[in-house]
Amino acid sequence: MCLRIAALLLALSFVEPRVAYADAKADAKDIDKAYKEAQENIPDKDVKEKEDQLDKAAQKNDETKGDPAKDPNGTKDPAKDPAKEEAQKKEDAARKEADKADPDKTGAPYRKALEARREACKKLKEALDKLRQRLGTPFGRTEENLNAIKAAEAARKRQKNVPEPPTLSMVAPQGAPTLGTLVASGKIKIDSRGTGETIGHVADLKIENSTDLPLTCAIPPMILESGSGKNQHYACPSGQTVALNPHQTKTVPMNGVCLNRNKPPVGKGISGDLVINEANPTAPQNPNSHLPPADADKLLRICTSKYNAADQLQKSGAFKNLPYHDPQKQKDIVVQWSTWCDPRISQITGAPPATKDDLKKVVYKQLESKGPMPPETKKKVDQGIDTIFEKVELTTAKAKDLEQASGENVAPGTSFNVSNETPAPEPQRQEKPKEGTASPSPPPHTEEKPKPVPGDPEGGIDIPGHGKAHRGTGTRDNPKDPNDKRAAFYLWITISKDSKCKGYAWYQYVNVTVKLDDTDVTDTLAKDGKIKSSIGTDLVLGKWNGDYHKEDEKKQKTKPKHESMPGSNPPVDAGPYASRPIDGTPGAEGLIDAPNWGNTGAWKELVTRLANRGKIPKKRTGEDQPPDSTFTLTITSNFRDYLYCIDPRACLGWSEETYVETLKFKLTWALSPDVDMDLDKSQQVWVSTVSFVSSDSKVTFGKWNACP
Repeated sequence: MCLRIAALLLALSFVEPRVAYADAKADAKDIDKAYKEAQENIPDKDVKEKEDQLDKAAQKNDETKGDPAKDPNGTKDPAKDPAKEEAQKKEDAARKEADKADPDKTGAPYRKALEARREACKKLKEALDKLRQRLGTPFGRTEENLNAIKAAEAARKRQKNVPEPPTLSMVAPQGAPTLGTLVASGKIKIDSRGTGETIGHVADLKIENSTDLPLTCAIPPMILESGSGKNQHYACPSGQTVALNPHQTKTVPMNGVCLNRNKPPVGKGISGDLVINEANPTAPQNPNSHLPPADADKLLRICTSKYNAADQLQKSGAFKNLPYHDPQKQKDIVVQWSTWCDPRISQITGAPPATKDDLKKVVYKQLESKGPMPPETKKKVDQGIDTIFEKVELTTAKAKDLEQASGENVAPGTSFNVSNETPAPEPQRQEKPKEGTASPSPPPHTEEKPKPVPGDPEGGIDIPGHGKAHRGTGTRDNPKDPNDKRAAFYLWITISKDSKCKGYAWYQYVNVTVKLDDTDVTDTLAKDGKIKSSIGTDLVLGKWNGDYHKEDEKKQKTKPKHESMPGSNPPVDAGPYASRPIDGTPGAEGLIDAPNWGNTGAWKELVTRLANRGKIPKKRTGEDQPPDSTFTLTITSNFRDYLYCIDPRACLGWSEETYVETLKFKLTWALSPDVDMDLDKSQQVWVSTVSFVSSDSKVTFGKWNACP
């Protein structure tokens, strides 16, 4: 009996902490899920500010545990503890202020998400307490428990994070339809409101899903025009993606810079004057838009380079002697005045280029409103103005260098810092695709019919009893990005009249290898686990993987049947590839692939892994700045595409393709902003930045094969 009891106690010593561990893990996941939900439902600036104050007060109230012994009435009610009563009063007052600021309840989803986060945090605290109690018991101090406690404590700290809009990206979101397309089709409605600002958070877009279905809409970089012509235009060089439930409305903050300083900003809360111009000649145009798409595109590219230039200069320490110490204020000033001073922008907007005297007038006006300036103060102010304008000119020059980029067109927003000590500049990061949003897809159609594969029978490959399989190659051009030209391959079938098959599908599998210059680095990259491809598929480099658009599959009412690649051991699973119209071939649909690690930004994870493994230098020490250099990544994707009859199910044959993408990069160096400027110059720390320069791709076909 004693042995049985001992065995039972031993079993419980393992079971109980595992239950607490599972609870803590689930609660931590709920905290992050609620944060994400709050981030996707951020309300107007004023409403958000009050809601954040309410959340902070409520968190404080949750953390204030009433002491029954401190109840002055002697009833031992923990709620009567003066400290708890005070915390409750502050939460109630904050809720009252939040309700007052939001009479229309537009911030309700945001508040609900924050409440869910607080509830998950309470549950996490209970699980955490249980885990800590187990540490003092036999067999309780295990590595699993210690790791669980560490992870739970980190999750509780994350509750303090204030939800903000997702990090800006200078890269247009790919895959989802854009605002202009959805408005033209009547699927969404948009209302724009000004904020009264000239840079930073310049506007809010209120987007309403008018359909009975969920949809995802891409908000590309854009120009926000003043439709009346009475107010400022804004360049918003940041892309993001918004998911909307049926009939849901979300408010999306837009960040940008004013283009014409001779006009007032759109007033705070003023609705309807700002018009969206996506700078896309193929997209539907708003009738109130006055700027041609080509001019809008030029404005976006110039302003994007100014943002990138300001980031790089600030990281290098070039702004340290500005009279403003706030990093964001420094960037705002140089970007704004560099924009206003640029004659190319003035030529389009009609506003006269700003000068140093204009800057001086603005500064004087601000200071003289507080009273007359003594001569000594005026002297210091003039010195500060000289410094500001010097940095504005430096930003302008750096921006033009980025535009030229050694004679090649560098895609906007593709600078990437690989040093652990210096994070990548905020406007240059690209968001990871969010769960539930559309996956990237090949660029829009060209009208050119695919070129048949040499050696294939004229008219297609005969599939007895089914029809003809066709294979071809071509080029996919992205009208939104003239630098984005991709080799593509096409697979489709023309069905014979005597076919008894009730549907056909293509299943694709891929094995990806990578070279850094002439050295194979596949195994090095694979050491860090799976990696996301350009379409968001999780790949194991150097091994066969199922390759398909998982987001496309989610949209289908009936989940399509998966297949394992014939002969694979262990089995390699894939869903059918989404069928798409074949270029220049009316009525034909099939598999189209134009993989691209360059313009989608998927290369950043490759570069990060190589830098962390010492294959790309992250920092150097020395007196002299290291010279610029270049390197190449060659990504070879070996594909196998199997054609299946769905019903009755049968494998009909397969094709093999090799897709080679060559990515060129530039490596530059700048002083670490964290370095001690009094340090011996021989000990100066230089950090590297990788810039994507160009992408070249080609595809070759192997023979058509019978299924095993």
